[in-house]
Amino acid sequence: SNMMPIRNNVIKAYYDSPSDIISDKINVDEKLSVAEECTDILCVFTSINQCSASQNKLKASLHFDILYMNKNEKLCVVRRTCSLESDELMPGMRLIDYSLNNIYIRPNELLIDVKITLDFKYQCFTSKEYVKVLTIELDNENPYKPHDFPSIILVKHEKDSLWDLAKKYHSSIENINACNDLSEINGGFIMIPKEC
Repeated sequence: SNMMPIRNNVIKAYYDSPSDIISDKINVDEKLSVAEECTDILCVFTSINQCSASQNKLKASLHFDILYMNKNEKLCVVRRTCSLESDELMPGMRLIDYSLNNIYIRPNELLIDVKITLDFKYQCFTSKEYVKVLTIELDNENPYKPHDFPSIILVKHEKDSLWDLAKKYHSSIENINACNDLSEINGGFIMIPKEC
């Protein structure tokens, strides 16, 4: 290990932490107007025109293409649009998925009653602070004095004699022998207890 102290240059930074995926529903109960009195609905094509998460709310716009029979038994077609919005939810929402569910449509004279459930999946993101290290500088002017810090050093034992290691790391041959089984090291690492 380097025996010089270091100086860290750090700043505060932020990252977005996501929540688990949250499922929610919005129920739509609308009355759509038609030009002629509707007696029977033959077919309905429903599509989601737009869906978003903004201002802490889920919002969607739906299109209905309705083929129906009027009271004179003539075919009629009408396109209607319906907008929906959730109550205010958590901040930092990001929409993941959405789908239509439980569509119920029935004629009601000059109106068509529509009940739909829209399923949403979304996540909420919160900003969390952390400390980011930009640079690390060695303090060359104020190196540590190894003998001031008694500890154990792990050293790769190669050709140095125990006397050389004890002298180099401010220890003694007796202390090195006491910490290690030197018969099994054979070029591996040894522990050197340092003395004050």
